[in-house]
Amino acid sequence: MTDVGDTRPEPDKVGYRRSLFGIPGAPFHTSEPVPKIFHDALVAEFIRSGHRVVSEDADFLIAGTVSTFWLNLGVGFWEWDLVGTAAVELRVASPVANETVFTGQYHVDYEEKSAFAGVSVLEHVMNVTLERLVWKIGTDPDLIRALGAQRNRVVAPTGFEPVFQP
Repeated sequence: MTDVGDTRPEPDKVGYRRSLFGIPGAPFHTSEPVPKIFHDALVAEFIRSGHRVVSEDADFLIAGTVSTFWLNLGVGFWEWDLVGTAAVELRVASPVANETVFTGQYHVDYEEKSAFAGVSVLEHVMNVTLERLVWKIGTDPDLIRALGAQRNRVVAPTGFEPVFQP
């Protein structure tokens, strides 16, 4: 997995707290940069799928670009409406053929209602959103076909500790 890019309009935020009248308030932030969060989640999914993540000599190079990672917080009559949205584009390239062999766009919305909109609820909504996006990627038949039935070596960025699985 090479580095994950970020084309979100506000890369330093993942949403805003809203007043009862819908006026944006304080922004929401993540504890780590969003591209790192996506990178780590995608690496974990490739490992879970049986691929080996290596720092060199890979069968495929996988790159991603995050276009959306956002939490919309709306006010209902009795509860908060929380909608997490995540979108990423993945590109799989063959270093041998020096060409892109697959490009996929992935998008997920996750909605939850809650009487409380504290930090733990906001984190939960965004974690579920990311989990569902990664699951969608991991079960995409076109991506599975592109990587082939065999367990391949996918490349990690420099500085990532390679994980080898039997």
